[in-house]
Amino acid sequence: MTSTQAAAPPPWSPSNPWADLQGALCVITGAGGGLGRGIVRMMVDVGASVLATDVDPAALQELRSEIASDRLHTQQVDVTDAADFAACEERVRAIGLPLALWVNNAGVILRKPAEGVTDADWDRVFDINARSVLVGSQAAYRVFTQQGRGGSIVNLASVVAWKTMEGRVLYGTSKAAVVQLTRQLAVEWGRHGIRVNAIAPGIVLTPISHLWNASDDERQATIDQTPLRRLGEIDDIARGVLMLASGLTGYVTGQTLVIDGGLTLG
Repeated sequence: MTSTQAAAPPPWSPSNPWADLQGALCVITGAGGGLGRGIVRMMVDVGASVLATDVDPAALQELRSEIASDRLHTQQVDVTDAADFAACEERVRAIGLPLALWVNNAGVILRKPAEGVTDADWDRVFDINARSVLVGSQAAYRVFTQQGRGGSIVNLASVVAWKTMEGRVLYGTSKAAVVQLTRQLAVEWGRHGIRVNAIAPGIVLTPISHLWNASDDERQATIDQTPLRRLGEIDDIARGVLMLASGLTGYVTGQTLVIDGGLTLG
């Protein structure tokens, strides 16, 4: 019996590790926030073109001011709106470059005790943090399969998918859904050359972090619990996305890369 298997990716070269991203397009949702901006900047820096999306047009304007590149495209997208995602998918096709990477980064944190969570709270958080990951991934799937060359999807999860914290019942459960969704999509779409992975950041100092406005003592307490003895930085996460998007991890799928300085080891 003759076996059949999918084609292997092009050879990876250490002299140009990001070759598969250069001349290609990356889509990043939630690009106006701290992590999103860092991921956009990282992709532009290695030579990729980027379609940066966000619900806030002012944030996209700031992004264009910060990153002056003709390889940066922007589009307003509400990830809870199917019509916006459809328009984004059409924009990808209109740009005309092969799609290499889709990053589902948009997310929201609602800190609330479990007994106070309402149906509206649940729907809002899961629409943004979980359902939009599926809808965005479906858009990426259609483009990847149409162009016949596969690609990479990276979903932003969180260590709170495993590590419990008070007031994070919605955030934690929605991010746990992202971890399992990542595994499921990897199994179903691997035959098309589509790799699906996730990143679970630890505590990264961004405006939505609970430590953004914290006292020095509060920050130090978290640092002391982290084996690497520092808080995460945006570039720590952006480099993880870059690695999962590149040929460096061409045989990796369905995995969640924890980037937390060892916080969850204790």
